[in-house]
Amino acid sequence: MSEASMREAARAVREGKTIVFPTDTVYGLGCDPFNIDAVQRLMAIKKRTGAPLPILVASLEHARQIGSFNAKAECLARAFWPGALTLVVPDVSNLPVEVTGSNGTVGLLILDGGRANLGFESTVVAVDADIVQVLREGAIPSEKVFATIALSAGTPE
Repeated sequence: MSEASMREAARAVREGKTIVFPTDTVYGLGCDPFNIDAVQRLMAIKKRTGAPLPILVASLEHARQIGSFNAKAECLARAFWPGALTLVVPDVSNLPVEVTGSNGTVGLLILDGGRANLGFESTVVAVDADIVQVLREGAIPSEKVFATIALSAGTPE
């Protein structure tokens, strides 16, 4: 995406519009997650009810303002961000329930901004307390997720 295209997309999001953008793995639809009308419009377009929406963040610091990161979530974020990993962590930002679903968690990811490797969706991993669960295997194999955590903890796989 050109810088002009990114500025135009940012303006559209600020105005409550839905945008289409390339990600690391697929093309995505997005909107301002704090604008309830925009979120409802996006859900209608996607024909999605009840399932939470992932939130794109600019940095790990930005992600910490939205979700709660324990040591395992931090480890995975540092290993795979930016990239095709969506981390599902407890929500600390009071996002609308239409974004988070009813379980109080939020899915966060940082795009790498490079050329899209279309075909595989991001791997979605939930991290809450000491539990790490691969919710959807995608571009990053689950074995690599668990090996990364084991390596950081200094324990064998």
